[in-house]
Amino acid sequence: MVIAPTWLPSWLSYIMWLAAFLGAVPWVLLLGLILILGVVRFHRVAPGRHLWQVAWAGAVAAGIALMALVNYVHISPYSPYTGPTIVSWGELPVSAGFLVLGAAMIALLTRAARSESRQAP
Repeated sequence: MVIAPTWLPSWLSYIMWLAAFLGAVPWVLLLGLILILGVVRFHRVAPGRHLWQVAWAGAVAAGIALMALVNYVHISPYSPYTGPTIVSWGELPVSAGFLVLGAAMIALLTRAARSESRQAP
């Protein structure tokens, strides 16, 4: 059973759910691609050092956790809403978490490359 507003025809709500599902599939594929490419990058840059690969997998897992957290803090009014603007302050820490996670991923990539250049003869 698809949950949809009462004013929406039922056949249209199925199309909306299908579109939402098809929109989520690229995100899942992109996450898998980011995980695999990061592990391969660290394997090339720092061979034999598995700590970089574990740190990358942890960063990707933290990103997945942040994306799951967005579903719980998102506040949206009922449609159609014509009242004043609603600010969802619960999304502010999640946004800051994404910024910190991005900075951590960039730091992982640059430090691993720096450690490789130090060991080169």
